[in-house]
Amino acid sequence: MFKEMKLATRLALSYGVIIFLMVIMGGISHLGLKKINNAVEVLVTDKWPKTVQANAMIGEVNVVARALRNMLLTDDKTVMQKERSRVIEATAAINKHYDELEKTVTSEKGRMLLKTLQDARAKYEAEMTHVLSVIDAGDKKAATGLLFGKYRQLQTAYLEASSEVIRYQSGEMDRIGKEAVETYGKISLLIYVLLAVCFALAGVIGWLVTRSITRPIAQAVDISNRVAAGDMSVEIGNTGADETGLLLNSMKKMIDHIKMLVGDTDMLAKRPWRASLPCAPIPLNTKEIFAGWSKGSTRPLTGWWACWTVCRLRQ
Repeated sequence: MFKEMKLATRLALSYGVIIFLMVIMGGISHLGLKKINNAVEVLVTDKWPKTVQANAMIGEVNVVARALRNMLLTDDKTVMQKERSRVIEATAAINKHYDELEKTVTSEKGRMLLKTLQDARAKYEAEMTHVLSVIDAGDKKAATGLLFGKYRQLQTAYLEASSEVIRYQSGEMDRIGKEAVETYGKISLLIYVLLAVCFALAGVIGWLVTRSITRPIAQAVDISNRVAAGDMSVEIGNTGADETGLLLNSMKKMIDHIKMLVGDTDMLAKRPWRASLPCAPIPLNTKEIFAGWSKGSTRPLTGWWACWTVCRLRQ
């Protein structure tokens, strides 16, 4: 296959294969990095904010509980009003966090947990409003009973529902994190394999291309040396269509012409009409014919012309 290709085509194909593998490796690396980036983006912009919202809701529920307790511990109207304002602010914050959480939860299990949280929240807020109304009525003993009774039970259920949302989102964060680590491992392994393949192919292709160039050149050098030493028995087989093949083909034609010249010279030396030449009969040999040619003759030394050239050299 290589013999039919020009050297430029051969080298371009070799570099093209290596570049193609490098492009594939770059594309795989990009896709792997993109997948890891998407996982990190989900963690930062989706899963983590959900846990923040749920934790914030738990914090505000505790604020409400402390404010209600403080209202039961004091008779100061100003302090009671201040604590009531804290309850109102904390309740508004809880509603805000819940609304943000509801916008971002899309999975089936997440929506189910959110529905459980909403039910617990509705019962909790209804009981909280009842406790406030009892406190406002001045019946602190009844309010205290509610605070440590039904209110605490509903508050605990509400906090547990919030914690369940946090646990689910935390589990999702762990899952995505593990997938990112697994993706990194797979992409790294694939890149190392591709690098090994690139190095192996580069070595094999480099060896094949170098061998396809140096072997014909070495053959041409050997043929030239043998011809220069007078060895006309050189045989050149089939050659390719590349530059080295053309060189060997030209050398093959040159050797064929030299063989024809030697044959004509030998035939001329054996003919009886040598005595009619304008010089004394002489022993003709190939070396003298070559010497005469190298001293200035540019015509093919065949037939009478070869004989005349030898006679001229002898005079």
